[in-house]
Amino acid sequence: MKRMQKLLSLLFAAMLVLALPAAALAAENPTVDYTGQENQFVFSNTGTGSSTDLFVDFKGVMPGDTLSQEINIKNSSAGKVRIYLRMEPVKPEHKDFLDQLQLNVTSSFGGTKLYEAPPSEQDGLAENVLLGLFYPGASITLTANLTVPLTLDNAYAEQTGDVVWVFTVEEVPDPTPVPTPKPSDKTGDETNLTPWFLLGAAMLLVIAVLIVLKKRAADNE
Repeated sequence: MKRMQKLLSLLFAAMLVLALPAAALAAENPTVDYTGQENQFVFSNTGTGSSTDLFVDFKGVMPGDTLSQEINIKNSSAGKVRIYLRMEPVKPEHKDFLDQLQLNVTSSFGGTKLYEAPPSEQDGLAENVLLGLFYPGASITLTANLTVPLTLDNAYAEQTGDVVWVFTVEEVPDPTPVPTPKPSDKTGDETNLTPWFLLGAAMLLVIAVLIVLKKRAADNE
């Protein structure tokens, strides 16, 4: 069993008062791809300035905003894997700001709700949560919705908060094949018929002796 971990920092760059334009949106969803090569994840379509920033749409937000970000989780390796997700505790200096926001995360795999809390809390991601069993080429989509309250105070202008997610992969070996019995192998419940043949032969012998004795007795009369 092989396990690896990759830390990624999700940056909420919230220019909440200056009304700065949001960063340009990525052409495709950010993707976390387990390739199996050197047991690593590959991140693509991430935010500007960070190779692991998956929240490219959560930039330049304003009070009252409700933003959504889709993140693809994929297995490009040649084998089956289980992929898990958990969240690290936030830094103390970011907690007060992140307390003001609300983050919901759901999975396209069965519509499972993974997280629903201020991003300052670990909620359901305090421990590893299984995202699914991924066959080669399989993928799911995580949808994150960020809500910024309209009443957010100006004191949080230009504040940022880091949320650290940890992805863990577990490679699943194929089960050991059950050997097929060879033609010479004995299987099932077999009965030894030799004693029955011997008993039958003895009975026939007894019957033959009785017939001979009976015939002799008839001749003597």
